[in-house]
Amino acid sequence: MLLGLDLYDPGHDRKATISLDRIRPRLTGKMLRDEDFEGFINQDGYFYLPGNYDYLSAQDYQEDEIQYLLAAAGENADVVIADFGSIPESAAWYVGMQQSTLRMMVTHPKHQYRLEPLLELADQLDLKAHDFNFVINRSNVEEILSPKNLALRFGSEILLEIPYYPPFQDSPPMGKKELQLVDEKVHSLLVALGLEVEARKKGIFQ
Repeated sequence: MLLGLDLYDPGHDRKATISLDRIRPRLTGKMLRDEDFEGFINQDGYFYLPGNYDYLSAQDYQEDEIQYLLAAAGENADVVIADFGSIPESAAWYVGMQQSTLRMMVTHPKHQYRLEPLLELADQLDLKAHDFNFVINRSNVEEILSPKNLALRFGSEILLEIPYYPPFQDSPPMGKKELQLVDEKVHSLLVALGLEVEARKKGIFQ
């Protein structure tokens, strides 16, 4: 299950019939039911809840509402992945930083100036840079600081690098090599969570 909990961006191109702001009354009243999750967008074998379309309410969300949604989602899915956004004044951001089992930050070498204050804030929650894995977007764009050097500077690990193909702007196609790498990373995460068994390949467990 994928939850869009970026309160400042719904993360979905079209206005959806189901979204975080549409189910908010149920969060406030602690009234979510199993059938509510079945109404999420079903795509590629997982359920997806777009984030908040109601920008005026972005700062009104309470941490207990997000905690309640995560707990209920955990009872209705094998794995819950949540996009908490990157705005620390968001209640979802604080809950996500504290409750996530695995923490990933999507970034780019030119965004180092944004990473620094975010990681400083995370440090106030007793989270260090090594608690995060970086997903490097547009990784082959020429920058002074390479993805590897960016990770070394902050003391984090790179989980995945997504390449950039100029003709396709912000929607690069994932080639066979990239898709295979994503599959391997996802499998490793599922093994770490105890949801899949290590596979033996050429006498080596992976």
